[in-house]
Amino acid sequence: MAFAVETLSQSQRRMLVREATELATSMGALVAPPKTHSSHGRAREFVAAPISLIPACTPRTTFEASVIAQPLVSQLVDTLARSPTYLKNALQHTAAVDPFTGRLYDMYIGIVTEFPAFYQNEVMLGVIRNDFMFHLDSPTAGPETATVRHVETNTIAASMGGLAASVAKVHRTLYGGKFKGLFDVSEMPKNAVLEGIVDSFKIALDEYESMLKVQSIGMTSSPTVVMVVKPQEFNAFDQRLLEACAFERHGIVFHRLTLKYIHDHGQVTDDNVLTVTCPLTGAPLHVGLLYFRAGYSPEDFPTEDEWSARELVERSKAVKCPNLPYHLAGTKKVQQLLAQPDVIEEFLSPEQSAAVRATFAGLYSLDETEYSDGKQGLQQVIDRVLANPQDFVLKPQREGGGSNFYGDDVATKLNELTEGERKAYIVQDIIRPPSHRTLLLNDTEDGEEAEVVNELGIFGTIVSRAGGTVVENVAVGHLLRGKRITSAEAGVAAGHGFIDAVYLCPCKAPTCANDCCEAGTL
Repeated sequence: MAFAVETLSQSQRRMLVREATELATSMGALVAPPKTHSSHGRAREFVAAPISLIPACTPRTTFEASVIAQPLVSQLVDTLARSPTYLKNALQHTAAVDPFTGRLYDMYIGIVTEFPAFYQNEVMLGVIRNDFMFHLDSPTAGPETATVRHVETNTIAASMGGLAASVAKVHRTLYGGKFKGLFDVSEMPKNAVLEGIVDSFKIALDEYESMLKVQSIGMTSSPTVVMVVKPQEFNAFDQRLLEACAFERHGIVFHRLTLKYIHDHGQVTDDNVLTVTCPLTGAPLHVGLLYFRAGYSPEDFPTEDEWSARELVERSKAVKCPNLPYHLAGTKKVQQLLAQPDVIEEFLSPEQSAAVRATFAGLYSLDETEYSDGKQGLQQVIDRVLANPQDFVLKPQREGGGSNFYGDDVATKLNELTEGERKAYIVQDIIRPPSHRTLLLNDTEDGEEAEVVNELGIFGTIVSRAGGTVVENVAVGHLLRGKRITSAEAGVAAGHGFIDAVYLCPCKAPTCANDCCEAGTL
């Protein structure tokens, strides 16, 4: 954006930092720093979330195209989740060499083998976030040549919606109030991600109750929502914002429980209805929906108790967000396979397929069975990667940030892996986003100037009833994250990035290289 932090005097800059800190705190844009929790999991220290104080210019056409693509990806995930043959074929080799994916996969295969129509009869709910970045074809290319590239699809614990909504409010308040004139707040889109997510919860609960009635299963109490959380949660405030919105908007009460607690206090009835003992009253709770904000990494399953709890809830009639097929459909391996020629075209119309495929970065398998010329085809890919590791990212089947390999680490890791272990990874073309300078909130009164790049996430929700009929499929909000150009990862919860706010403009170049939307002055 055509705005230099240097245009602010020191006193103006410090006032901006102070105002943003207090607004962020009052609006719930908070995090609990690592290692500040008590022995029983309660955070003992809260700080303002890492945020940018200067909204990031985002081309309007690109933003709108990303929003349009979101429901198409959600539809694709829902279709795959009801296609056990596809998921089985897609993941069988990866599951054999990746222990965590293998446990999820084996649990899924066990269920569909015992009950082939199990997931056809389920109410399914997805809170899905698609992440995109702008891409330059070469390090010397100008920003005006940037195109949008898909980074990944998050089908479990797609987080930061609450914090993103709060940061959008912080920016609109700052630049519509005391700092009015620097930016046009009408070009800062409101972010209704919280409302959109909790509306999908209400729809899913209504569908769940209708399903029980059709199956002549009586209810002794109204179904409630369990948010599955970690014992010590860095991102509790993002979750609490969602919880508060659910109660204010629909009277939905959340119960925050760990997998361990569900193992110790949960059970299913003869009708496969899930109940769990309320930790406050000791009374049984009828669980109609489980919203997973944990369960996406091996660290969430330290004992067999957590695995038992995961299977207990999966086999129940409760709506799972996500259920196992949704979770597996979001793995890096499935995303790599979908990028192959003519694959998404099997599930989407030609027009829809073209819209989604236009955003794909190059994705490559490390499994020789997926190449027509077998080992020779795989070796050609490996040789390309080893020759220019800076042009690729090596990705395992993990969520949550901090697990990928970049630069020379790609070659080092690839050489360390055995032939079998490689099948647990995929390779992606590196995405080279244009950078810009911004002012970041930190623990100093002047903030921190930094050269950064951004990643745009679009949230969507999808609800489908037993039989596969889609009841709702909409884009509901956005998350703009950033990272310093010296950082490979952008995960805020993992401690690598910050949250930004979108500033829409008519230009085609991210960061407004041509000064087409000049920032104002105070």
